[in-house]
Amino acid sequence: MTEREQLPRCVTVEQHCQRPNTARSLDLRDGEETGMGDGSFAAVLRALRLSRGMSLRELGRQITYDYSHLSRIESGKSVPSAGVAEKVDDLFGAEGYLTRLASAERAALELHSRNSEERDDVDRRSFLGAATGVAASAGLDGLENVRRVLADGHMRGPEEWESIVRDYGHLYHVAAPSVMLPAISADLALLGKQINVPCDANAQRQLSRTTAHLCALMAQVLANSGDLVAAPRWWRTARQTADASGSKQVQVWVRGRDAMRALYERRSLPDALRSAREAVQISLPGTVERACALAAYAEVAGRLRLQPQAVSALQQLADVQAALPRDVVREEASQFGWPESRTTFTELYVYTFLGDAKNALRVADAALAGLPPELTRRRGQVELQRATAIVQDGSVAEGLQHAFSVLETLPKEQRINVVTDLAWDTYKAVPAVDQIKPAAREFRQFLQMETTA
Repeated sequence: MTEREQLPRCVTVEQHCQRPNTARSLDLRDGEETGMGDGSFAAVLRALRLSRGMSLRELGRQITYDYSHLSRIESGKSVPSAGVAEKVDDLFGAEGYLTRLASAERAALELHSRNSEERDDVDRRSFLGAATGVAASAGLDGLENVRRVLADGHMRGPEEWESIVRDYGHLYHVAAPSVMLPAISADLALLGKQINVPCDANAQRQLSRTTAHLCALMAQVLANSGDLVAAPRWWRTARQTADASGSKQVQVWVRGRDAMRALYERRSLPDALRSAREAVQISLPGTVERACALAAYAEVAGRLRLQPQAVSALQQLADVQAALPRDVVREEASQFGWPESRTTFTELYVYTFLGDAKNALRVADAALAGLPPELTRRRGQVELQRATAIVQDGSVAEGLQHAFSVLETLPKEQRINVVTDLAWDTYKAVPAVDQIKPAAREFRQFLQMETTA
């Protein structure tokens, strides 16, 4: 028996996805208090209502529905009926957008309910991840019309914008780019108009922080959509607005994410290494931003085969991880948290690209252990690196089969470049003498079809 065969048996992404959903539900407040910017019917309805200075009672009177029912819709506790959607669509002049959005959400809820009939409330973050086609179904023209209505009458406060950014941070890992792109575009259009309105210096800095975060998220979503030309421009804007905010934390976070994403966006790795090093140098000890910067430095150094630098950064990252506040570590599904599974993902990435199959296989299970089942894309990334390590360990056919199974199990909308790039890395790990064999040829053909579809 080989050393690799003594390792725990690989668990497939499909098996992980069949586990019960234990994701923490978002604590929704009453519609009058919640400031959500997730692109859902509830969020759009609330924003349109507030843009007219209208209370829930007044809205109920105008469309002849009880205000308590409308409150449940705005707070995410009820899905709007076709009748409600048509009436508010007519009232706000949304040209059918709200009607289509409500229809798409009802269809997604029906599908979701088949697998979890005992759930009473809708977890908005998980629901948006399941309702991948909502924005596309509603139509971009309708979305743009809603954005114009909002821009004409509603000014969000800095705290509301920060709440919106936090929600996008959670949606990023579960929602497809087709859902994220129109929603962030609409919010950036509003923010771009608002940030030029005179306000006090503190509010201006807060808005700059929000702009930096949203621009960075936009850069990532654009790249995930395949637009590797526009993404770098948004990264530059993110850095500029981060610097304008005067916040070291935001500056470090943007630079760290920028460097990390260079690995998937065909950008200069030496430049990314310099950006990550700069982020580490200006970061504050014991912060999530420092963890992000160290992870970026370790991953880029590992990709460049700079073993001493990569291993040193991993050691420092482990020290930071141990000192992070509990609330930060508990944020498993957010771009703004830093759970232990994120550190082990970096370890796995570094060991894989350093060719250290033994350590990569050792940490693969740990990288999966803390990931919620609904983070299928992240779990797929872990499993693909496991496949690469299996290939590096000498079991070429088994590793390729594992990678193939991972890709087939992932929903089509989640097989984006941050996933397929790792699958190509699995293929590149195959020795030249084995690349002419049927298993490798078939896997390469499969990848070519995936990346040109």
